[in-house]
Amino acid sequence: KVYMPARVFDGPAATRIDPKYRANEVVCLDEVFRGDPRRSDILRIIKAKIWTEECRSLWHEGEFILDIINYSTWHEAVISRYGHSDLYKKHQDTRWDCITYRLVTMVYYVNKVSERFTGGALTLSKGDQSLKIDPKHNRAVIFPSFTMHEVENVHLNGDQWEDGRFSLNYW
Repeated sequence: KVYMPARVFDGPAATRIDPKYRANEVVCLDEVFRGDPRRSDILRIIKAKIWTEECRSLWHEGEFILDIINYSTWHEAVISRYGHSDLYKKHQDTRWDCITYRLVTMVYYVNKVSERFTGGALTLSKGDQSLKIDPKHNRAVIFPSFTMHEVENVHLNGDQWEDGRFSLNYW
């Protein structure tokens, strides 16, 4: 089985499964293709797109934290699948003990068209302000990894595994 239950950080060097806090499945593409990441069409295409002159210029025009992409030397890619009643409560992608790793988060939605689920919105939060973003196919959301965010409950309209909410998460 390639997809595994998602884990949450439990201290500086430990993780655990906590379905009340995070209930979804993931596949770590870097682990699957560690021997040769060029074998993965997804990793190859995403890396090629991120490093185009158009994107590099876009990162530079944005906030300083996004410009860090131009100088980053470490990347991680995970595909997440959210099924019926799956969620991920409010969290940050950066661990304070490893702040140099995950600096910028990209969530790229790769759902079926048309979506066969409801819910699953990504909500970004800062203080008492929040921004809710629906998980539409072929949409990318990019934000600083220290931003608090969550994924609301997903409700499948069918019973097929592939009807879930899918995203490529890239740091």
